[in-house]
Amino acid sequence: MSGQGGLEAFFRRPKSAQENLENVKETLTPRANDLLYVRSCKACEFTVVARAAKCIVESCTEVKLKFERPLMSGTLEVINCKCVEVSVDPGIPIPTVQIEGCENIHLHMQNPQLVGDICSARSSNIVLHFEPPFTKEQTLGLPPLHEQQLDDQYVSSLSGDKMVTVKGIREGAGYLTTPERKETADKREAELLRRLEISILSTLSIGPKKQKQQQPAGPKQRSPQQQGDGGTKPLPATSSSPQDQPEQTNPGAGNNGAVAEGSLADELAAKKGKLKPTETVVRNMPVVGGLNPAIHKDAEKKEYFDSAELLARKLDKAASWVKESKHIILFTGAGISTSCGIPDYRSGMDTVLPTGPGVWELRAHGSGPLPSSRQVPLLKALPSPTHMAIVQLHQGGVVKCTVSQNVDGLHRRSGLDPAHLAELHGNTNLETCQKCQRQYLRDFETREALHVFDHKTSRLCDDPECGGILEDSIVNFGEPLPQDELQKAFSHAEKADLCIVLGSSLRVRPACQVPVVVHAIGGRVIVCNLQVIPHLTPGARNMQVFCKCDDFMTGLMKRLDCDIPPFTLKRRARVSCERKNDSCVLAVTGLDVDKDTPYSFIKSVTVRCGEQEFKCDKEPFQVTIPCGSACCKEEGE
Repeated sequence: MSGQGGLEAFFRRPKSAQENLENVKETLTPRANDLLYVRSCKACEFTVVARAAKCIVESCTEVKLKFERPLMSGTLEVINCKCVEVSVDPGIPIPTVQIEGCENIHLHMQNPQLVGDICSARSSNIVLHFEPPFTKEQTLGLPPLHEQQLDDQYVSSLSGDKMVTVKGIREGAGYLTTPERKETADKREAELLRRLEISILSTLSIGPKKQKQQQPAGPKQRSPQQQGDGGTKPLPATSSSPQDQPEQTNPGAGNNGAVAEGSLADELAAKKGKLKPTETVVRNMPVVGGLNPAIHKDAEKKEYFDSAELLARKLDKAASWVKESKHIILFTGAGISTSCGIPDYRSGMDTVLPTGPGVWELRAHGSGPLPSSRQVPLLKALPSPTHMAIVQLHQGGVVKCTVSQNVDGLHRRSGLDPAHLAELHGNTNLETCQKCQRQYLRDFETREALHVFDHKTSRLCDDPECGGILEDSIVNFGEPLPQDELQKAFSHAEKADLCIVLGSSLRVRPACQVPVVVHAIGGRVIVCNLQVIPHLTPGARNMQVFCKCDDFMTGLMKRLDCDIPPFTLKRRARVSCERKNDSCVLAVTGLDVDKDTPYSFIKSVTVRCGEQEFKCDKEPFQVTIPCGSACCKEEGE
C-alpha cells in the first residue's frame, strides 16, 4: 500500500479535497480526472454524485461516505481512520479496497459479486454488509492487532458466498496477491515459456526429423501458378515460394537423424549460420488515416468555415448528387453529437464548439474539461437535428445504411432502425449475453470493468435457461470490431455510389476505410467536417464541406424538400400474465421500439388489487398475485 505522497505523485491529477471539517453534510461533485481526498474530518457525511478517478480517506473519525457513481480506477483507500462507514448504490463495483491502520470500518457493498480484493494492514474489525439474498454481514477474518507484524498484509476476497482472508505476498515488486494466485501465475508463466521454446525449436527445425530424399540434379520445376506465357509470375511481397527456400539441415544429426544433446542456446548458436536474413517490406495500404489518438500538427487542428455563398453552392451540388444516386450510405463520427452537448475527440484547444476541446486533445495537454465548456451527461443528451434528419432519410428510402463510429447510443435513441445501422465501435447502452447472444439495451452506461480488455458486467442474462454473463459492447483501441457490424458496413460500401461523411476526421482504422471503398469503386464522397482531412484529395468525385453538421443537414434536407422530424421519446413495454398454481404471475418487460431487444427503462412496477398492493423494484419485473384478487389498476413507474 502507498501513502498520500506516493499516490499524488503517481496520479498527478487535480485534487478535490475535503479537509479539517467537522459536523458537515455535503454533496461532492468531483470531475472525472479528480483525485477525491477526504482528510482529517470528524462526524461528517459526504455523498459523491459524480465520477472521480480515485478516493483516499485519511485520518478521519466517524465519517460516512456514500458513492452514487463508480470510481474510474475502481480503487478506494482508507488510511489511519476510525469508525468510517462507506456505502455504494446498487450496481456500483469497487474492485479494490485498501485499508491501512484502521479500526471499525464498515463497508456497505450491496452485492458481493461487485467486490474485488480488500487489502488490509495493521487494521481490525472490518465489516462488510450485503443486501439479501446474500449473507447480510461478514467480518473479515483478520488476526488480532497484537499478532499482526509491521509488514504483514492481508487479502480478503470472495470464495463462494463468503469472504476469505489470507496473508498476502508481493508478486516481485508488483501487486499484493495471495500464495494460491501466485502459484497459478507462476505455472502459467512456466507453461508459456515451455510453449515458446517448443515454438522456437519447431521453427528452426531442431529435433528428430526424417531426411529428405535427394532430388536429381537439374533445373527446378516451376509450379503451375508460376508458369505462363511471359515467364515466372511474381508472388506477393509477403509470400515466399516453397521452391526458393533452401532445404534446412539438422545440426548435430547423423544419418539416423538423432540430435546432439545440448541446451537451447547451443542449438540456436549452431543454427545461426543457416538462418535467412530478415526482410522488411513496405506496402502502401488503401487507408484514409492511421490510429492517431491526438492531432499533432497545428494546421490540422485549425477549423474552417465556408462562406455563405460557397456553402450554398456546395449544398446545391450535394443535393444534386443525392438525387442522382441509387445506393447512399452515411458515415458518422463524434462531430454530429457536439450540438447535443457531447464533446468530440480531436477539436483543438481554441475550438469554436461550445463543448470545448476534444478528449484526446485535452489528454495531450494534461488537462481536464475547460470551465467555459458546456457539456451534457451522456445519458441526458438528446438526438440532434442531424440524427433526426438521418432517421427521416432512412424512412424515405433515400439512405440504405448508416455506419457510425459513435458509442453514445444517440442513433438508437433517435429511432433509427438497428437493421440499417452499423455501430462499429459499440454502444455504451448495449450489453450482450456471451452464452446465447441475447442483447439488452439499458438507460445507463453498461461498462463497469476497469481493465481495457475486460468487458464483463455485474449482470446476468434474464433467460432462466441461460443465465450467461453479460458483456458491454464497447470496442477499445487494439480490439477487433464486431464481425456482423463490420460486414454490414463494408457490404453496403461495396454497393454504394455516394457516401456522406458527417463529423469525422477519418483517422481510426478500419472504420475510416468505408468511404475509401466507396471512392475506389467509382462512387462519390462528401465530407462535412470543420478540420481539413489531409488524406482527402480534391477531385471530381469528392467534396469537403466546412460547416457544422446540423447546418449541412438542415440545408440539404431543405433542398430535398424533406422535413426534419422533432425528437419524440418513445417507450414500449410488454405485459404478460401466466397462471401458476393458485397465483397469477404478471411480467412487465421494457422493449426497444424497433426490435424485441429488452430495454431497461422501467424503475419499478406496482400492481394494486383492491386494497392490496404488490410491488417489484428489480428486473426482471414479475409480480405474483393470488388468484381471485380483483386487479383494478396496473401501474408502471
